[in-house]
Amino acid sequence: MNKLNKNMNKLKISSILLSTLSLFVIVSSCTNDGTPSIQEYQPKQLPENVSDLFLAEGNSTADTVWIYEQGGPVGELDEKNLEKFPNYESFLRVYIHQILTLNNALYDKELTIEQGELETDYNTEILHRVIQHFKNQGKTVIVFGHSYGAFVVTKYLADKGSSLADKYVIMAGRLDAEQEFYEGLINRKFYYFPDFVTPTLDPITQPMNKNEETELFFAGIILNNRYTEELKNIDLSKVIYCFANDDEAVGRLTTNEKDFLLFKNVQVIEIDNGGHGAMFDAPNNQTIYDLIIQ
Repeated sequence: MNKLNKNMNKLKISSILLSTLSLFVIVSSCTNDGTPSIQEYQPKQLPENVSDLFLAEGNSTADTVWIYEQGGPVGELDEKNLEKFPNYESFLRVYIHQILTLNNALYDKELTIEQGELETDYNTEILHRVIQHFKNQGKTVIVFGHSYGAFVVTKYLADKGSSLADKYVIMAGRLDAEQEFYEGLINRKFYYFPDFVTPTLDPITQPMNKNEETELFFAGIILNNRYTEELKNIDLSKVIYCFANDDEAVGRLTTNEKDFLLFKNVQVIEIDNGGHGAMFDAPNNQTIYDLIIQ
């Protein structure tokens, strides 16, 4: 796990048809004579086999499937946080790919904001295909998202609605992140919330290499959306939303964000302390589990 994802422990981003995703970008490189060269940029096509979009563990015969959108964004599909919930052995646990885990070549690109947004739309398409894959098998599908994954699930709801899966568990996310926060990330600067309210440029921790800059960029892209506006006409009654008031990574929810969730009949779990990963710890994980199975 790279530096950005490690820092999330301390601090802890319209589906689009693939045929339309063809863009061009100038890549910083040179020919043998030293003149700049233009390289064609094409997003990676999603695999035709939906099974290539996820890794599955656990009970393959279970009637219920847990789909997990991990934190990050990072280039490796390596989180196993579903195993921190009670009775996890009883379910098929599906760890789903995101844009960077599926296409590491993005680390070598200098993308515009528009291109970053188009790439981010892949997250929605991947999640939709995987949910549909298991619903076609008659499974009960529970979708989890933590940190960056929380924003992936939130964007999925805005893009596709909530009808397909049976429940959605969103953890350590935001609805309307502060402009300074997401613009700072897009500009590849590391921000956090030392007072849990105010986005602040980290005086010590900043990206060390191009990979970390790319991860910050994609984090900022997905935080840019105004989800209280985009979700206002979406049924959110299947959503469980969990956040900590001492979350240095993304900040605590504002009064407006909390009021919106309650107005939309979301089951809200507000944790006083525990930080960005508090929802995986007892007794919070039990509280979430009880809401899932009720």
